[in-house]
Amino acid sequence: MKCTVLIESKNGLYRASIPSLPGLSAEGTTPEEALTGARQEATSYLARVAVASIDIDLPTFPHSGAQSWIEAAGIFAGDQEHLHHFADLAVTREQQRTTDV
Repeated sequence: MKCTVLIESKNGLYRASIPSLPGLSAEGTTPEEALTGARQEATSYLARVAVASIDIDLPTFPHSGAQSWIEAAGIFAGDQEHLHHFADLAVTREQQRTTDV
């Protein structure tokens, strides 16, 4: 398994952390020492846990595009000015589609 490792230098020490394994890090006086420690920590951690993958169904919306996401998020709920603006944009887009064809 390959993991991305971030190595930071602070106060004369190096810290190697693995973003895909939150909370896992190791320090050393050299980058190589920190990497070795991170490898050992990751190996030890992964020996104690099970690794699995799952599929997550994304919600479907009746319309596609940015407008439906904004509406679904409710960002402009009740704001009539924005609703009119979005309606005007929809009309303009439809006109552009018909003239481009």
